[in-house]
Amino acid sequence: HLNGWKVSRQEYFENVEKCAKYVDSHLFRPPYGKINLLHIPYLKITYRIVMWSVLPHDYNKKVTPQKCLQNAVKHTGPGAIVVFHDSEKASENLLYTLPRYLEHFSKAGYQFPLLPL
Repeated sequence: HLNGWKVSRQEYFENVEKCAKYVDSHLFRPPYGKINLLHIPYLKITYRIVMWSVLPHDYNKKVTPQKCLQNAVKHTGPGAIVVFHDSEKASENLLYTLPRYLEHFSKAGYQFPLLPL
């Protein structure tokens, strides 16, 4: 989860390859929602790069679960891609927010299709 703007290309690509040993996916979400344009050609050989449009700050310990849900709902619209973090740091907010978020938008007629690999 390195910031591609702050490390060498070699270090960044090694980190991506290390992650690939644990995560079986050809989707790539650039950490911090930032991507160095020089990294794109290399990454596109293996990955489909997916950016996000909504960040509810689930990882931020200063954000309450209720505020996290409010952030996610307020900024979601048709076609939105919301990034939630599956980590210990985000777990309290994620476990509260995600089921309520899905229920809210399911009732509103939204669907949650998987991104094609």
